[in-house]
Amino acid sequence: MVATPDQPSSDKKDSQKKDTNSGQYAAPQQPEFWDSTSNSWVPPAARNKKQQENSGEQPKRQGPRHARRISKDSLAQARPYRGPLPGVDDQQQAKRIRRVQQSRGVQTGPGGRPGTPQRYKLPPSEVYRQRGAAEKAPVEGLYQPTQKPKKAPPTIKLTPGGIFRTVVILALTFVLLVVVGGLAGLITFGTNVSRVDALSEHMIGRTAGTNWLLVGSDSRSGMDSKKRESLGVGGDLGSQRTDVIMLMHIPHVGGQKVLVSIPRDSYVYIPGYGNDKINAAYAYGGPELLVKTFEQAAGVHVNHYMEIDFAGFAAMTDAIGGVTICPSSPINDPLADLNVDAGCQKADGKTALGYVRTRQTPRADLDRVEHQREFLSNFADEAINARTLLSPIKFFKLTNSAGKALTLDKNSHFFSLGRLAWAMSSDHVTTTLPIGELVDNESGAVVMWNDDTATFWRAIASGDEIPDYLISE
Repeated sequence: MVATPDQPSSDKKDSQKKDTNSGQYAAPQQPEFWDSTSNSWVPPAARNKKQQENSGEQPKRQGPRHARRISKDSLAQARPYRGPLPGVDDQQQAKRIRRVQQSRGVQTGPGGRPGTPQRYKLPPSEVYRQRGAAEKAPVEGLYQPTQKPKKAPPTIKLTPGGIFRTVVILALTFVLLVVVGGLAGLITFGTNVSRVDALSEHMIGRTAGTNWLLVGSDSRSGMDSKKRESLGVGGDLGSQRTDVIMLMHIPHVGGQKVLVSIPRDSYVYIPGYGNDKINAAYAYGGPELLVKTFEQAAGVHVNHYMEIDFAGFAAMTDAIGGVTICPSSPINDPLADLNVDAGCQKADGKTALGYVRTRQTPRADLDRVEHQREFLSNFADEAINARTLLSPIKFFKLTNSAGKALTLDKNSHFFSLGRLAWAMSSDHVTTTLPIGELVDNESGAVVMWNDDTATFWRAIASGDEIPDYLISE
């Protein structure tokens, strides 16, 4: 068969040949050329040989040509050669690069780099030679690349609708936290609070309003020596007596709210034990006998009973972040571990406990009961403050410590305590029970009740306003 330029060569083979070993394709075979002399297709080697014979050059020895196999590893490690061409000076090389790039339609800048300004002062060959040390030290003469300007942080633009949604979400989240904290506090309080059957047997029937008998005991039970030393309350006294006795009278509708301090040395009749100090009733028969003794002596019905000891008093004070006290003069009482200056100040649990216990003042017991009423009112005001009620953590701490510190009658609950705290934080009368003369008898130094005392208790029982002359500062 005679080959012509219009006919394909019968010797042509596939341009690509699969290499089954490396997974890559071999390089394409060299194309054939048409030889008009022999009227046939000839390979490049024969064509070159014929041209050399016509020019008189010595034919070069052609070795066997093999397609180079490229493995995956060598392909991954391959790098294009960017060095200077052999036998070409720098200017010729720069012109060649520029000419090639322009032929490909690439916009070039000075130095032949596509679309970029000239960055180097050194010749390209010198730059290539020093490129290996560029990572360790900058090449002298190189221009430093310009830093890109920092982008301004994105601004958040809220539409009126977006602002409203954000406010609503934050408000709902806050309300949810308050509700969850409140429920957790109520559950904790109900679980920890102690109950006592203090109102099982009354001496008299119901009287006007709601009356709370508030008792602070001097019990050290449950406190180890380290705790007693930290609070400055001394050692265990053995018998437990009431260090503080108060009555909070809350009228049903309108009327006068009264917080009255009852001297613990009041000489009264204790059912089953005869005449003695009123605080001895607690030592003889606990809360139930104390309530019965008070009701018989005062003629006032007790609706609720609340008791707190030394440790619980300090814990509740610390739970709300302290309570404000306002001593009129400096107090230094080593027995109560108290040393405070005159003027209003924030007291922690230990300081507040010493403040309501100390007698190292000009009026001794009279100042003591006044300090107790002052502290109790300030504590109630802080307990129902928005800073406490709307703070889930603070409210939980208060309810948790109150549950562990308080002892209530079986009919009292958390909402009863809330009404008590509200009454103490609002406008109310604070006074000490009017008493008669001081005497010494078989019970020691006691205070006697007189006609003014009876008139005071009758006003409480009937819900009438207390006469001004019976109210003491």
